[in-house]
This record gives sequence, C-alpha cells and structure tokens, in this order.
Amino acid sequence: MNYIGDGHNLIPTIHVKDLAMYVHFIVNKKPPTRYIFAIDHTKNYSLKSHVSAIADGVGTGKIESVQIKDMMNDPYLDVFRLDIKLKPSDVVEIVQSEEEELEKSELTDGDIESLAMPKFKFVWWCRDGLRKNIRKVVDEFNTFRGLKPLKLFIAGPPASGKSKLGAR
Repeated sequence: MNYIGDGHNLIPTIHVKDLAMYVHFIVNKKPPTRYIFAIDHTKNYSLKSHVSAIADGVGTGKIESVQIKDMMNDPYLDVFRLDIKLKPSDVVEIVQSEEEELEKSELTDGDIESLAMPKFKFVWWCRDGLRKNIRKVVDEFNTFRGLKPLKLFIAGPPASGKSKLGAR
C-alpha cells in the first residue's frame, strides 16, 4: 500500500458508528458550545499510520511512499494531503463499556472542575482509532459483504512456479 510524501500529515478519523452515535447525542442534548470536533482518540493519526494499520489488517503489511507528482491525476489527492491537528471536543464523558460506566459513578476533584460544561455518556465503538481496532473493522467489512477467508492449495512439480504464484 502507498502513502503520499513522508506520510506525517495528520488526518483525524472516527468510525461511522461512533459518528452516528455522536451526532444523535448532540442533536438530543444540544450542548452549549458552538463547535464540536467528533474524532476518535487515536494517539498517532498520521497518514502513514493509517495506511500501515490498513496494510497490517488486510494486506501484507508492506507500505511505501509515493511522490505527489506521481499522484497528480488521483481524484482523492487533496484528501490524502490534509494536515489537520485536532483535539476531540470535551462534551462527552468517555465511557469504553457499560461496565466502565458503572465504575465512574464517583466524582473526583478533576471531574468537578469539568462539570462546567454538561456532558453526556458516550459508549465508543472504536475509541482508540483504526490501528487499535483494525481486526474489528476488518471483521465488520467481511461480515457486511459476506466475505469468507480464501484458502488455496498450490501443488506441482519442483521449479514449476508454485512459490512465485503463492507470493503473488
């Protein structure tokens, strides 16, 4: 898989299920803030990191850089050249699971300070982004499309090209 340039440009992401839940809660709760950035909590959201996660999850794991001049006719060039540093908005109380929600019933001093803006509980589907949830995303993709693993048996006499074909 390829990435453009050095791949250090930042591209924030959010799983579509998390985005839908986020929008649903915001429409219903109407937090008193003008701008809300709905992105996951990926630590490294560079293009190279995203491409690497996808290559590890659905490919060989091999990635390489391509030059911008070689991609000039690609319709998605502008998207992959984005470089946006964002921090997720602090309008939700981050809850990984229903069990964690029960554990957060006691307030700490830090929580009391953050109560100035009303928050709502939000159970994330892929809070930590693509890299940490690549297996979940690949399984969703395969299930939705009815895809099953393909297994091949390649047989033949020595020097007939079995290894070359298998590598391809």
